[in-house]
Amino acid sequence: MKMKKYLFLLLLVACLGGVAQAQEAAPATSLRIAYVDDDSIMANYTQAVDMQRRMRQRQHEFDSISARRSTELETLASEIEKLGKSIETKYKNNKYQTRSQLEKDQSRLAAKQESAQKKQQAAQQEIAELQQSIQDEMTQAQAALNLAVSGYVDEFARTNGYDMVLHKSAAWFLSSRFDVTPQVVEGLNERYSAH
Repeated sequence: MKMKKYLFLLLLVACLGGVAQAQEAAPATSLRIAYVDDDSIMANYTQAVDMQRRMRQRQHEFDSISARRSTELETLASEIEKLGKSIETKYKNNKYQTRSQLEKDQSRLAAKQESAQKKQQAAQQEIAELQQSIQDEMTQAQAALNLAVSGYVDEFARTNGYDMVLHKSAAWFLSSRFDVTPQVVEGLNERYSAH
């Protein structure tokens, strides 16, 4: 029985010694980790700032055209309402001397209503197309921006020996010593101004 315990202990020590030697032989590796702050990139990267400015311009253009079309339609609706009231007043006060005069005014009213409806449909289509155009432009600009940032961050990480570069928002806490945002923004701006 003692012999079995002794052999077991001897075997255990040999195994532990082998594990210790294997751990000593394996090189110690450490990960180089950094992070970038997306908000800071959006605020300081020239391409992002240009994109935001362009989107504000396009939004202003949309708002302006939308307001103009709305005013035009309101004016037309007011004219139609006035014409309708005028016809009604003339009719009540027996100002129409013939039935054809009444029918002529009613035809004019119907033509204005039809014109207003066509203008409203055209305005709605114009606004929808403009909105889609702005959305498409924004999607393309965002995709180009994402491609530029992710491509540069990948290159930056490889060039500077980082194993991992995270978005700041991906973690609860990151020490500021891992922040490479200023270097990334500088490199992005240099690359953007070169194009």
